Amino acid sequence: MTPRDPFETTLEHWLDAEAAGMAPATIHDDAMRAARLVRQRPTWFIWLRGGVDAAPRARVRPLVARPQVLLVLGLILLLATVVVVGAGVIRQLQPQSSTNGRIMFARDRAVGKAEYVTTGPDGSDEVRFMEADQCGQCTFWSPDGRQIMIPTTVDGRLRTAIIAPDGMQQRTLAFPDATFGLGPGAWSPDGRQVALEAVEADAASQYGIYVTDSDGSSALRQVTTAIAGRTDEVPTYSPDGRRIAFLSKNPGNPPVVYGSGDLFIVNADGTDLRKVNPTGTTFVATAANGRPMAWSPDGRQIVFNAVEEPLDAGRSAVYLANVEGGDPVRISEFGSWIAMVEWSPDGAWIVWGEADNGDGRPRTWIAHSDGTAVRQLIGPGTPISGCCATWSPDGTRLLFQRGDSRGNGDLWTMDKNGAVLDQITHQQARYIWFSWAPAP
Repeated sequence: MTPRDPFETTLEHWLDAEAAGMAPATIHDDAMRAARLVRQRPTWFIWLRGGVDAAPRARVRPLVARPQVLLVLGLILLLATVVVVGAGVIRQLQPQSSTNGRIMFARDRAVGKAEYVTTGPDGSDEVRFMEADQCGQCTFWSPDGRQIMIPTTVDGRLRTAIIAPDGMQQRTLAFPDATFGLGPGAWSPDGRQVALEAVEADAASQYGIYVTDSDGSSALRQVTTAIAGRTDEVPTYSPDGRRIAFLSKNPGNPPVVYGSGDLFIVNADGTDLRKVNPTGTTFVATAANGRPMAWSPDGRQIVFNAVEEPLDAGRSAVYLANVEGGDPVRISEFGSWIAMVEWSPDGAWIVWGEADNGDGRPRTWIAHSDGTAVRQLIGPGTPISGCCATWSPDGTRLLFQRGDSRGNGDLWTMDKNGAVLDQITHQQARYIWFSWAPAP
């Protein structure tokens, strides 16, 4: 590298100390790289030093004494101003992120059936694609954001259909030989298969998780057989598609959340079934917001909620378990009816929240995946009231309901530090089961 002289050092220091705040980081970083790393100095740099005829080691006069310097610095400041203003205009014209696709939610106004809606990532272009009563967590984005799995009814039996985000192009997964209801559950990571929940069965052996091709080209394959008196629900594929986690649901409903029982993991071929939640705890799921368990992006770990006995006390925490085995580790303090937990797309953060226990003031937290750097984002003790949160596909935002959970809220976004960003919906209601698809 060419030897450095005092002028280069002075310019570099000015770029580092003064120019950093005048222009976007990319421009400043490029200038720093040029000052530090460019072997053959460009013409403008030689001219700035004293003209094209200047000797390589010419005496360096004070930086402010050169008319050329003042002129160039003025041009830099003018350029920085133009770029900053232009960047602000461009930011207003561009979407939040090229990887954040449409948002889906159910809007419950307590006037009958909830309406299921998709919108653009900024809340525009609202499309209602379904109405349902007491459906809750029953609509699921495909991994590519191009399709939605929904429940439907055929000849009085619950079935599963797949539609486009605008509600069109519906096709039902028909299984004429199935004498039991099959509701939607989860997509495989590649979108080629779906896991379904058996309900309304004629025999105990029919209850369980079933898998079939998402295009309806294959027969049903039963992966699990539910424990007598239970149903297997809320299936979730691991990121590599090799395993399925699910709730083995006890009959009846617990005091607050939708369902309770045990968390199991099974290989997608039905082998190696094992219970995950610690002895003396109960795994719970809410019908309104958020999954009760989440796989790490690499598929090696799973986080979940667990309620200590007795169940009606609701004393609960978040646990982390290694998929290959070992005892789960508690990574959160205890809360009241913690029922949703979600891993950030980059695996660095976990967000979890309480179900509404009747006071309309549930709490939501965020922490590193090992439980450190915990912060409360929503609820008593923070400036924000609301419920639950789910990550945007690019991991820069959290979508949450702001307001109370009794019909006086809207969907907003915040960053992981709790700074509120944008309002997505503008019709106060109770918003349930909101999720964010990647851009197709």
